[in-house]
Amino acid sequence: MRLIVGDVDVEIGSRWRHYKGDALVTVHVRVLTDSTGDDRNDIPGMLFQVKLAVVPAPHAQILEYDTTRTFDVDPDTAELRLRYRNRKVYAVGHGMAADWEFTEGRCTKAYLDPVPAFVVPTIETTGFNKGSAEARSLTLQHLQQIDTHPDAYSTPWTPSSMPLAPGSLTSWNRPKPSAPTAPWRSASPNVPGRRLIG
Repeated sequence: MRLIVGDVDVEIGSRWRHYKGDALVTVHVRVLTDSTGDDRNDIPGMLFQVKLAVVPAPHAQILEYDTTRTFDVDPDTAELRLRYRNRKVYAVGHGMAADWEFTEGRCTKAYLDPVPAFVVPTIETTGFNKGSAEARSLTLQHLQQIDTHPDAYSTPWTPSSMPLAPGSLTSWNRPKPSAPTAPWRSASPNVPGRRLIG
């Protein structure tokens, strides 16, 4: 489909590929205006931060995007993939953020978000001595195995392993009406505590 956006001639198109019995669809916006060969002169013929959304046909649906073949090009990418390994992905943006909406448990819309609104809070990091138990416990190799081998990485708690003032453990473990329970402890003694990672 050809459109004129402002003074810019564009094409909105899609490419459909068969994938595991379904279709993998790439939707694009392509600028059709010819380049002058000078980037400064080309600016009026460009589009920046395009807003684009897709919805499935009435009897179709947007399925989860396969991220299992993702290639980690650097440690940051590997860390993000580990951190968000349980999050489902329904769209991927190329040069822009992609997001999606759900209605009654189904993905009903995927769209590009030129300026994502989610802000990651600032974190103050603590450096550990290289090769120490603390430093090793934070490596991706270690963190990736916590789900599959939890017993190999846990140390039984004893009163001597964490010195506390008399009575502090009982007051810490008992939720106070105005204070939230620590995120890794259960408020009820009959419900197992949650893990920090996952």
